[in-house]
Amino acid sequence: MTVSSEKGKYGALQDYLRSKITEQEEIWLTFGEIESILGFPLPRSASTYNAWWANEMKSHSHARAWLEVGFKVEGLKLGESVKFKYIGKSETPNQICLKTAYDTYTFAYTSLHFNNINEKDIFARKNNRTVEQTIDHHRYHNLKDEVKNLYPSKLSLPLGEFLLELKESDDLFYQNFLNRYGDLEYSSFSIESKEEKNLKGLYTYISQGEVKYIGRCLDDFGKRINKGYGVIHPKNCFKDGQATNCHLNALITKEQKSNEISLYLLPMENEADIKETEMALISAYNPEWNIVGKKG
Repeated sequence: MTVSSEKGKYGALQDYLRSKITEQEEIWLTFGEIESILGFPLPRSASTYNAWWANEMKSHSHARAWLEVGFKVEGLKLGESVKFKYIGKSETPNQICLKTAYDTYTFAYTSLHFNNINEKDIFARKNNRTVEQTIDHHRYHNLKDEVKNLYPSKLSLPLGEFLLELKESDDLFYQNFLNRYGDLEYSSFSIESKEEKNLKGLYTYISQGEVKYIGRCLDDFGKRINKGYGVIHPKNCFKDGQATNCHLNALITKEQKSNEISLYLLPMENEADIKETEMALISAYNPEWNIVGKKG
């Protein structure tokens, strides 16, 4: 399913509940009504486990659908119906605690805004140089003879146009210009809070209760996320681009489309403490998306 906004997979339910805030404080919905609102079936666990309807986001990101608009689940008949009660939005941010052998660190939830999901062929937008100009660059000089022999009539084409033409004709030679993560599906996203994006420290991505990634910002979260891997530019996709940004963005995009992803921040000031704590937490949790030697 394509996700069109920061509300994620269950955004239609969130919109429905928001529309009812001024009309009534309690809403009973059958499972069938919820599925009709969503446009797809609820997962089996929603009908078999009370925990699926828990009022907390740290391990149940789908709960954002009701918690972020001020509702909580107050009544439940498994497989039949759910009672939502409006309590108003909490002023206390949702938090998670990550632990090392010696310390506990409290991360606060922050909202991510997704502008676009499922962006493809971003590399094809890089048209500021021709094919010939590109292969004259030292980074691509090893491809020069082969390109001239195989595609002599294409040298004057804009690079992105040329590569997309190759891809669409199932000619995998185009991949020689890209980094290993340069032809994936991406999204554009950013931290919404003006205050939080100016802070620095550690951050973690959580999905389905699992720590997926732990990263650090020595400048500020806005620069690292909003202006960094939160938006993939055409140049990022190439050999001389930013493979790490492409990789992380693609992982977040894939997770957001299927399970929803949540971002938590731990503001810190001392750079030495930031680095030391990051390594300790990565060692403790061994997050799936962290790559040895690569820092978020």
